[in-house]
Amino acid sequence: MSSKGWFEKAAHTRRKEKKRNPKAKPFGHISHNVSKLLQLLAARELAEKTKDAQPFVIINYLNPGFCVTELSRSMTGMAKQVMGAMQAAFAWTAEEGSRTLVLATIAGKESHGAYLSDGVISPWVLFPAFLPPLIDALLPY
Repeated sequence: MSSKGWFEKAAHTRRKEKKRNPKAKPFGHISHNVSKLLQLLAARELAEKTKDAQPFVIINYLNPGFCVTELSRSMTGMAKQVMGAMQAAFAWTAEEGSRTLVLATIAGKESHGAYLSDGVISPWVLFPAFLPPLIDALLPY
């Protein structure tokens, strides 16, 4: 499972943290976003390496979208209020988000190596324009 926006968040957050503390090491949300990116790249590579394997196993990766869950239960104050408002306005229910998981399990061979997001199968492409911020996000401090 993955998150949409992994790349932009990782690159932006890293630059922001580096400006605030040039000697800081990656942690928390930075590591989370980079780990999501690495997960996508690993799944894509695994799909490529197994495309001719027998027996054939479908490998795809997905993003269920922004869903109302209990992940924000430890938030307090204004952060909790903002998250609640965002969930009320934009988030899917957990059941709606789970539809992408169901799609991933029933999709046919056409989904092998594809990125499933918000209930839609689409090939995932790392555009060349993404590379400089991507490299910046992955470089150590």
